[in-house]
Amino acid sequence: MANLTIKSLAASAMVFTLTAISFGQVSGTLSSKGKTVGSATFTIRVSPNGNVVISSDLTFIRTQAGSAIPGKSLTEVSQTYASNGKLLAENIMFIADSKKERASIIYNATSAKVTATVGKESREKILPYPKGLDLRQPDSLWFITIQPKIGAKTSYTALDSQTFQWKAKTNKYVGDEMISYRGKKVAAHKIISTDLIQWLDGRGYPYQVKTSSGMLFQRS
Repeated sequence: MANLTIKSLAASAMVFTLTAISFGQVSGTLSSKGKTVGSATFTIRVSPNGNVVISSDLTFIRTQAGSAIPGKSLTEVSQTYASNGKLLAENIMFIADSKKERASIIYNATSAKVTATVGKESREKILPYPKGLDLRQPDSLWFITIQPKIGAKTSYTALDSQTFQWKAKTNKYVGDEMISYRGKKVAAHKIISTDLIQWLDGRGYPYQVKTSSGMLFQRS
């Protein structure tokens, strides 16, 4: 799978599984070690057939050697879920300067079909599902159609869209926590996952998201 890995994505992409009741967007800043490094916009669409499309557009500021003008890179990620939380497809695109890399993942009955494109070259790979794999990810619908009780937990194996390797993942709704937002204290639903922590509002939109690498999203 090494030939299929989009290396630039591994360095910059953050895939946030966020929820919302209906179509909408939230935007905010991305920071690391207290320094602003970019911005993010999250969009959620619910189609007439009940499928939910969750998209994230991440723009990172990059320091270019020998230039006083910072460059930018854009990572776009979209995930499509069925109404029961089953993951159907993922699409990822990375753009930096004139370089564009894309990956699409289609989840079929017994395997995931991965197509990776770097420049004009495309490669395709079929990844059989691990034994007993269940593509349903109920936490993706938390606060859309499912109101989880405190302590609700999900555990499953998911495909890491950066490395294209199967990875165990857990998510737990631990309850509400008071956080600061626009100078006020608000109650946020706190969800702890394998590689990130989310603080969501009552409709499922994020106030904050913090990754295990220390990247922080803060809603504007």
